[in-house]
Amino acid sequence: MVDASVDPKRSAVSNAINELQAAGFSDFILFSEIIPAAVRQLGVAWEEDDLSFFSMTLSASRLQIAVHGLSETEVPAGISRLRKDLNLLIIVPEGTQHTLGAIILGKILRSIGARVKLEMDVTASRVHQIGASEQFDGVFISASANDSVEKLSEIISNVRCNWSTAKVILGGGILSAQINLDAVTGTDYKSNDWKAAVAQCF
Repeated sequence: MVDASVDPKRSAVSNAINELQAAGFSDFILFSEIIPAAVRQLGVAWEEDDLSFFSMTLSASRLQIAVHGLSETEVPAGISRLRKDLNLLIIVPEGTQHTLGAIILGKILRSIGARVKLEMDVTASRVHQIGASEQFDGVFISASANDSVEKLSEIISNVRCNWSTAKVILGGGILSAQINLDAVTGTDYKSNDWKAAVAQCF
């Protein structure tokens, strides 16, 4: 998948996906495991100067486009659909450059039966305008390592004002920061494991 994403042929990624599907890989495994792993490899290649920033960004965008085209209707063996209806909100804070993780999370959650609202470039003030009449069981915030804890704290504070009973779950690159995120942001839970995060919402 990595080789296909850097291939100058525009059809290389779709061809690779077709080959993997023919080999028995489900769309769920493709967008939840294989493509994220490929994107991580692209990031490592850029960090090690084996790939230019432009090439890394272009390749990652090709994979992101491919994710949108994969089906959310089939869940492979071993992945259970939700035993109750969940209404979930995914927030990507304003200025976050890498949104693929949030997009993939949304597809995973929809695949297992959740109703999902995905909001990009969210500011603290924007929170009040999002689904004002809706109630959410969980609010997932996908933040990068560069997002400030002050900004996240403001967003979470406004989330709690609007949806006081919702679990607030923080994930993304921010989890690599060497700070006590629970104390600083006031989140209920932090994890990049979607199964563990969803379990908090029941």
